[in-house]
Amino acid sequence: MLATLTATCCIDCLHPAQDNISDDDDVQLPRTPRHLKPENQFQSDSGSSDGAVPCGGKLTARHGIIQTPSFPNKFPVPITCVWIIDASELTTGPNVSIVIYPTQLYVLGGLRFTEYMYYGDDYKVRSQRVFQFSEHNVTKVAWIQFNSQYLEISFTMRTLDGTHLRALDQLLDVYGFNITYEVGPLKPYQCNALKCRFLGHCYAREDFSSYYCSCFPGYSGADCGQGPLCEDLLQNVCENGGTCKQIGASSVTCLCKEGYKGNKCESPEVSDDLGK
Repeated sequence: MLATLTATCCIDCLHPAQDNISDDDDVQLPRTPRHLKPENQFQSDSGSSDGAVPCGGKLTARHGIIQTPSFPNKFPVPITCVWIIDASELTTGPNVSIVIYPTQLYVLGGLRFTEYMYYGDDYKVRSQRVFQFSEHNVTKVAWIQFNSQYLEISFTMRTLDGTHLRALDQLLDVYGFNITYEVGPLKPYQCNALKCRFLGHCYAREDFSSYYCSCFPGYSGADCGQGPLCEDLLQNVCENGGTCKQIGASSVTCLCKEGYKGNKCESPEVSDDLGK
């Protein structure tokens, strides 16, 4: 059983231009995400898989990536991987910050984060801080922040069937995850598949200075929400000056101006003070 989540994370912490995205929207996921090359930061292999594919290890760099074998392709199952982020040589004093950014996360479960106050080969002191991804939060969490010097990231999966994030109308060939970690303060802007509206990939810049959406051809904007459906007068149904944003290949949403609400911004907002 999981302990109560005490690590800091962001649920539904969307950019203001994305507040109207719904989990029920018909969206289409990207096909082949690019991934960053890891630094020479793995000191040992502490993970294993029945398919003899190496995964896991000890991470001692200030920032880096954690990914499933052969990402974004299939990986052998059953598989178990364990990574340890060791920030003991990177931080001084009580203000430790390890931030996980799930930039390209396509698994619906099996990925668990556990904080430790000390993590040695023969002795561990757990701080009881645990977070686990599930199908209910996989698109909603843009970052998770931990405050201990050691973070264990474990991944276990027995089958690839029914365990990955998929579009409603199409199965895609993207498997696993490629997530970023940093030992340092939280970045002011983060992204993930949802924040890029499933119309672009979320990347960390090569120096890890920031995160951004790289839009697919035909889409633009900081969140990749400017697309052909919003340029089509028959599809752009936003009223009262609302801004059309595309979600995936086949859906749009409206961002309403102040004073209006509704799926199409068709309804004036009524002040609570009216009639008092």
